[in-house]
Amino acid sequence: MKIPIEVKKIALIYSPIAEGLALLSTVQKVQRRPGLGLRYIKSILLEQNIDVDLYDNLYDVNAADVLFNILNQKKYDLIGFHTTSASIPSVLKTISKLNSEWYSGRIIAGGPGTLHFKKLLESGIDVIVFGEGEETIKHVINGLKGNCSLNTISGIAFYENNNLIITNKSDIVDLNRIPYPYWEKNNNKIYGDLFNITIKKPYYVVMASRGCPFNCSFCSTHLYWRKKYRLREVNNVIDEIKFLITKRNAKYIHFLDDIFGLNPKWIEEFIIEVKKTKLKFNFSIVLHPMSYRNNRYSIFSGLKDIGCSLISFGAQSANKDILKNINRLECEPQELEDAISKTNNLNIVSVLTYILGLPGETRETIKETLQFVNKVKPTIVDFHPLLYLPGSEIVESFSKDQYCKISDSELSRLCLYSSFNYYILHGGLVRVLMYIVKNNLSWFLNLFDIISYIFQFMKQINSKSLTTKYFDKLNSKIN
Repeated sequence: MKIPIEVKKIALIYSPIAEGLALLSTVQKVQRRPGLGLRYIKSILLEQNIDVDLYDNLYDVNAADVLFNILNQKKYDLIGFHTTSASIPSVLKTISKLNSEWYSGRIIAGGPGTLHFKKLLESGIDVIVFGEGEETIKHVINGLKGNCSLNTISGIAFYENNNLIITNKSDIVDLNRIPYPYWEKNNNKIYGDLFNITIKKPYYVVMASRGCPFNCSFCSTHLYWRKKYRLREVNNVIDEIKFLITKRNAKYIHFLDDIFGLNPKWIEEFIIEVKKTKLKFNFSIVLHPMSYRNNRYSIFSGLKDIGCSLISFGAQSANKDILKNINRLECEPQELEDAISKTNNLNIVSVLTYILGLPGETRETIKETLQFVNKVKPTIVDFHPLLYLPGSEIVESFSKDQYCKISDSELSRLCLYSSFNYYILHGGLVRVLMYIVKNNLSWFLNLFDIISYIFQFMKQINSKSLTTKYFDKLNSKIN
């Protein structure tokens, strides 16, 4: 590494999911949610009077093939990559085409993909930033400038004299003290979750909290947020919403929280304070099946009053044994039935997401899940095969043949059949179309894009790119 270096101009990069993962890449293209973490970092760096360019290439599978030309031409003092397990091949492809002499000592990486930090460091990245980067990035820049030793900076990894150095964990960031994410003016046309039939544009994303207190065995988010759930102050969140509406003309906000407003007192205060502002916007949230079980109708009604048009629940399965196997509660289907009856009554779009292929999954348990959704009639149901996330309990503790005897290709076909069963055989599509016609006709402008992406996905339905096999191949490359 070249220390010290001058740091006046930085590139921050979101790379697309690597070629070959049909399911994730299709979902990402259709959802088109902007990256948020690097926008926080950009705001932090702008406060340090550093020139920053942000490349949000999440939806461009060819970005890695052309981005290196831009980076080589502009010769940034520092390049920062956001990584996930699925985007690492794209990141490494870009790095491999950089002028190594110029960029030696000038590449850092963060994000969930840092679980593979050893491979990243061996592949040309100079400093790994673990966890939240808003404070760490300032210290890393000071270290690269030569103002302090990298050894004294918490939350990073790097090589020094061929020795791997991993420093102590960094402190948790105070969410109320960091600046709002940076948003370009008049540059939000490409964003918008096309799966969301309530969407309006311009579309933005906000995080009112970080972390999740639950321990679902298929999930690895706890490794990034340390199993801590932190809520921002209500007025801090509302001030950000005001900025997006008044300065960026936001019409729709999706809250990226793993679970929105987990604290009932917080959500009640949020509803009251938003009503006071008389802000006009629509928004969508993600809830746990157990959310607000003691006063669900009152809170749902309040959320509806301030613009909530869609609530998504991570249902995962309707089978009690499977729920128990993934560290969930057996009573969740009962709670979901109550929640969906209330969203239907309030004309709030409900989304239930189910994972097929969890521990204990059989064709009979899938049938049980189908019977449940056909009974409760949510607006939208999403069936997708289990994705094997590095760091999750399932990946770390089991091999696939220990808990699911259904092949990957059959799981993918069962997902398609389950969707066909719900939407075609049991009237789900009719209910969706009726909602759109009555409430959001402009959504039909997105229909061509959605159909084209679905056909692209279906062409690969029998490929090795859907679940385990892709991640096995990926992990062999990055571990």
